[in-house]
Amino acid sequence: MHRHPPRDATGLTLVEVLAGTVVISLVLASAGWAVGRSASDGLRVEDSIDVALVAREIYDLALQQSTVADGSLPAKDTVGVDGLDSFDGASFSPPLNAAGRPLALLDAPAWRQDVDVQVYSLLDLDTPVSQSFAGAARSSTTLYRLTVQVTCRGQDRGTWWWWLNP
Repeated sequence: MHRHPPRDATGLTLVEVLAGTVVISLVLASAGWAVGRSASDGLRVEDSIDVALVAREIYDLALQQSTVADGSLPAKDTVGVDGLDSFDGASFSPPLNAAGRPLALLDAPAWRQDVDVQVYSLLDLDTPVSQSFAGAARSSTTLYRLTVQVTCRGQDRGTWWWWLNP
């Protein structure tokens, strides 16, 4: 009868060490890929939320404009915001918040809010009353359509619009 010498209970064979190393490497690589994928998916979700909020800030700022000053130039910053007509053709980069201050974003200069205001009659909400904001007569049947287009790094991220009755 041939007997094998007893195996040392405290040691591992080279095959066991290599197999364990391969398994641990695969687990770590999979975990790294999953974390990276999750982070990039999270950024896409945040971008879509940020875009809506960036547009909404202009709407909230416009609601604070109680008068429509005729003849204002399009605003480029908070100093230029002087009545609702100063939003017509306005462009803000970095974008403004509802208080008229630069919006706190990680990469604020990459973002831009382009704003348009058109005048409509309650009797016809399909066609603007006038192509010129200042040329439109204000009346009890006048509505203003505020449109905000948001871009980031030159790419269109979305457009939102609201009806205003100042």
